[in-house]
Amino acid sequence: MGFIAKAISGLSILSKVRQQIIDHKLIYHLINAIYVVDADVQQQILVSLLTLLANSDDFHEIFLHERGLAVLEHFVKKNDHFFIYVACKMLAILSRSKDNLIYLLKEELVESIFQCGFSKNYMILKESLRFFTQCMINKKCQLENDFISRICKLAYEGLQFMQDSETVDLSLLSLSIMSQNDANIPEIAKHIEIFKYLAEKTPVELNKHAEMLIMLIMNLSMSADNHHMLVKFKFINLFNDMIESVDEICHSHILTILIQIFKNEFTEEIFGQQAHKIIIKLLEKDYPHFKSDIIKLINVINFWEYLFLIPS
Repeated sequence: MGFIAKAISGLSILSKVRQQIIDHKLIYHLINAIYVVDADVQQQILVSLLTLLANSDDFHEIFLHERGLAVLEHFVKKNDHFFIYVACKMLAILSRSKDNLIYLLKEELVESIFQCGFSKNYMILKESLRFFTQCMINKKCQLENDFISRICKLAYEGLQFMQDSETVDLSLLSLSIMSQNDANIPEIAKHIEIFKYLAEKTPVELNKHAEMLIMLIMNLSMSADNHHMLVKFKFINLFNDMIESVDEICHSHILTILIQIFKNEFTEEIFGQQAHKIIIKLLEKDYPHFKSDIIKLINVINFWEYLFLIPS
């Protein structure tokens, strides 16, 4: 049965075969077979179902209609990292479609995925983060504080795996998405361990994640309550080291961060973190729309008055 399942999924890249899979209800037969075979064949069938879902969105509705979600709910609770990983990956694939969320966002299933994410296995953690990130992108609604807090904890776990760029990017992306809503920012900011950890990383470690990190810090900078924390952890200093390796969008975000924090009486501290170098580098760029904003910023902070603060 396992080899048949693999053959079916392998051929599903062909549109004619996909239609035959649908017409002959092969997904239904695979789902029913998975409960009555041994563990080795279960692995083969589950991976085959994963391949089918990955190869075509046409199979999503059929999979869910044929009680495929019950299969995933069963395997995410298994005491086996392989089964948990494949099930979480399938859930992440399903979460890409907004239409599937009505099936996926069940309290018990969401709780199981959170528990999987904290399993200390970065492959499982990555798929859990991917699932929640895509759910937040597709379902734009006010998040409960408990949910925000748990995503923050999951993201913090993900940041520990600096050797895996995708896990770190997903961690920062999940935080960035939540921080786009002002109402979520106070709860995110409570997780000071995240920002302390990021501040301790070197520019070399963070450069490839600069876009997500800068977006997150920009969103946080919109609330004056966070300025002390951002100054304390010297993110301006960090951006100084990053500025040459990021694009115009990131430069715009960094400028916004400076403008926001300068409004809040942190001029001396920011100049101590070499903010003047960022301003000069941005002026040197060929961004006409930036220059007027920078000149306004210089006037607001009375730049010339603070020249004596600039380290020689």
